[in-house]
This record gives sequence, C-alpha cells and structure tokens, in this order.
Amino acid sequence: MSAPKPPRFSKDHSVTLRQLVLELYGDVLKRKQTLEDTCARHPTFKRYDPSDRGFVMLRMKTLFRYRGAFMAMLRDFSPKKIEHEDVLHLALTEILCLGTPVYAAAQWAKSVTKPYAQSYVHALIQRAVRLGPDWRDLYAVPERIMPSWLYQRLQQQYAQEILCAMTRVGLQTPPLDITFAGQGGVGEEGHLALVPWSYRYAEPPVVTAMTGYDQGLWWVQDVAASFPVMALGDVQGKAVLDMGAAPGGKTMQLASRGAKVTALDYALDRIKILKDNLARTGLPVEVVVADARTWSPTALFDAVLLDAPCSATGTLRRHPELPWIRDDGHLGALRVTQEALLHRALNAVSVGGRVVYAVCSLLKEEGEDVVQAVLRARSDCLLRPITNQDTMIPDFALKDGYLQTNPSDWAEAGGMDGFFAACLVKTS
Repeated sequence: MSAPKPPRFSKDHSVTLRQLVLELYGDVLKRKQTLEDTCARHPTFKRYDPSDRGFVMLRMKTLFRYRGAFMAMLRDFSPKKIEHEDVLHLALTEILCLGTPVYAAAQWAKSVTKPYAQSYVHALIQRAVRLGPDWRDLYAVPERIMPSWLYQRLQQQYAQEILCAMTRVGLQTPPLDITFAGQGGVGEEGHLALVPWSYRYAEPPVVTAMTGYDQGLWWVQDVAASFPVMALGDVQGKAVLDMGAAPGGKTMQLASRGAKVTALDYALDRIKILKDNLARTGLPVEVVVADARTWSPTALFDAVLLDAPCSATGTLRRHPELPWIRDDGHLGALRVTQEALLHRALNAVSVGGRVVYAVCSLLKEEGEDVVQAVLRARSDCLLRPITNQDTMIPDFALKDGYLQTNPSDWAEAGGMDGFFAACLVKTS
C-alpha cells in the first residue's frame, strides 16, 4: 500500500492546517509523547512543505507555552467543564499571542465547533479579548503557566523573582546557538559571540545555508549544553566515554577538543542523527550502540561525560510540551536510573580520572541530590569543585562547586537552557 498523501489544498488552506494543529495537540497530550516524536509518527506531517510545517510548529509550540495560562483563564471564566477547550486554546493563541485578527480566529473557531456550542465559544473568546494587554499580568505568570507539580518544586528552590524571569524567557522563541569545532569561527551577519566557542543568532538564518555548515565547521547546540564538556578541563589526547551521546553535540565538542571519544547510546533514531553529524563534521569517533546500564568497556577511560536522562525541565523554552506530558511519577524512576548510570560511569574511569555528571534539569533532586547520594554510597571518589580557571565556564554559572544555569541567565541576550553538572574524581 502506498503512503498516504496530504490532501490537495486551495490557495489558502490555513483552516486545514489548524485542524492538523488540533490533531497533533491532542495526540501529544493523549499519548504522552514529545512533539518531535508525535510529528515524526504522523502519517503525513513530513509530506507538507516547509512553510506549512513552520505554520503548524509555531502554533504547536505557542500552544504549549501558554497552555497553563489559557487553562487558568477559562477556569476563571466558567466553572463548568468547557467543551471544545482545545479549539479555544488555539483561538486564544492566535489572537493573544500571534496577532491573528479577532474576527478571523473567531470565525475559524465557529467553523469547527458544534452548532449548540458556537455562541458559548464565541462569548469566551470575546471575554478574553476584553482583558486587553492585562491578560499577561494575570495569567502569564509562573503559578499559572506551569503545571502545579513543576511549580511547587521550583518554588522550593528559586525566588519568585527568578521564577518570573525564567517564565518570561520561556515564553519567547529561543535564539539559535552554534558551537564551533575549535575556538570561534566565521559566522553570518548579526551574530553575538557568547563565549569563544559559541555564536548566537536572535533571528536564525536557514541553518543548512549558513557559512561552514557543509564543511562541518560547527553544529547547533545551546550554549549552556556546551558547558558540561568544558567542566572536564583539558581532554587533549585522553580517552573519553560520552554516555548518552546522541544526537552528538557534546560528542563533537569532545572530539574537536582533541579527545579520543567513544560515543555510547542505544536509541537507534538518535544514533542515526549522531552518525549523520559525525559524517558532516568529519570528526573521528567510535560509536557503540548499547544500553549504558549494562554495557561494560574492555578498558577503563581517562574521563567520562554522563549526560543522564532527566525531566529536561531546563529545556522547556525549546520543548514546551514536556511538563504537560510528565508528572511526579516520572521523577522517581528517573532518579533510580540517574544514580545507576553515575555508578556505571565511575566504574568505567581509571584512578585519577574525572567523571562529569550532567542533566538538563532545574530540579535539585535530579542534580545535586543524585551526586550526593552516590558520594555517600562510595568511598572511591570525591567531588571536584568546578572553577573557571581550567574550564572557561562563565562565573555566573558556577555555584558551590557545581555548574547550574537557568533560562533567565543572559536573559537580555535571549536566555539559555537550564543545565546542572558536577565533576567527580576517581580516587582509588
């Protein structure tokens, strides 16, 4: 049977594209899958042209960024369960966030709701519009933007001022950061040099058309994601294991800094991306497809970088659906995996070698708590405070010997992902 084809459209087929947005929105929430995975599994999404996919993805990401705000708004408007809530979410996204004329969004909402609900849906849209710009002060705030399980945890760790700053950054479309194979390089017009090895573009050009892409001189990587590699210090000539390596940003960073890298991962779809990246950059890396929880090396490494699976709460500006497809129940299972992997990493490094444990999380229980639990359980390793003397990591990111960034860091330049990293030394 041939693959299904997307329907033929008239010149303006935005109505059909909005129906696709609603379909994907529902699938993400129902199946608890990421937006990326949901789109990849959709029978026709990849067959749409780039502009159509861009139309859909902009609305999908904006929907999830403001989902909490619109849920709270509609609860305030109506004590009853609201039918066609997904339609209202999209209509409000169009009007309040994307600048779609009220009449156009309201007409679309009317066209996809049942006749008996049309006047009710229209009334709710008009009530939201009457709030004017004040709606952001009322609803685009941490306690309403975030699901309660996440807000309650972050509130215990961060001052409300920081949570508000993180929320403001999280509601923006993130910039594009690229990491160079080496110290700096030639970039397109309009770049900002964040650190010697990373450039940022507030208005991203087409990645594949940028100078140096075909030559493999750089790769896309949030600047905060580059810091854990730097925490290992000088890796020139050292045998380094990258655990959880795909899709390869840190692997390429290690190899470009002169390490002899073994990249370990088991997710075949991500391994393919890793291999494609390595082919483009031409960096020499040994790729091992195996589960890090059971794989054992034939020889010990000089250093290990463990980018452990986590809640990814530090990447919500790029993946705003994540807090809505996860909950408290995920954290316990992740904690078990994180501790097990850190033990495996320490077992794989030689005496005197370093292990950097990293997670793209804002939650202490996935960062410092994991490290301290493993240190209590072992007598053969010590915490080595990370400093900027041999890592070149900016001072602001280093706290109590750990690396910890959050989305509001460098907010004036567009923020960054939240990352935690700790460096341990094998002593015996």
